[in-house]
Amino acid sequence: SIGFKRIHIVKLFLLENLSIGIIAGLLGVIIGSILVLIIHNIGIDFYFPSSSIPFVIRPVLTVTLVLIAFVFALLATVISGLYPAYKASKLKPVDALSTI
Repeated sequence: SIGFKRIHIVKLFLLENLSIGIIAGLLGVIIGSILVLIIHNIGIDFYFPSSSIPFVIRPVLTVTLVLIAFVFALLATVISGLYPAYKASKLKPVDALSTI
């Protein structure tokens, strides 16, 4: 950590957040896709208030929705890591890196 500047500490924290976001985003996409496919095959019975005939809802998975969810997960992770990265950059480099 000798020679690390504040910007290096911020980059290190944000890189760690980005890697966590990628892993979590991929897991979320995989688990979410499996759940949507299961629900699509089973269907959800929905009854209108004055009717006894069910309307079956079957969610559809598209590549666009998957990409939006993944990008949103990455953005949320990186944005939530900005404040801790900034706070860590105010510390001595040895102290900041020991909190990782």
